[in-house]
Amino acid sequence: MSKSVRLSPISPGLKGALIFSQKVMKTNKSYAKRLKVTKSGKILARRPGQNHFNAKESGRSQIKKGTKTVFHMSNKSRSRFLSGIK
Repeated sequence: MSKSVRLSPISPGLKGALIFSQKVMKTNKSYAKRLKVTKSGKILARRPGQNHFNAKESGRSQIKKGTKTVFHMSNKSRSRFLSGIK
């Protein structure tokens, strides 16, 4: 015997209405932590090549490695990995 869940109505005119939530994709948190979304919607990511062999680099290139770069991503990938982030 299946039972339906009865929730409180949304408004007085909808007595006995059932509320079902839509399925929403989760944000991939491990991927989202590596990126920063700016106020205008650009995605910034860390520049590659910073992990080792930095002692031989010039001062200018070391400073340049510390800045972030614009990360281009298709809308399909963006909705897949960053669904909860605007």
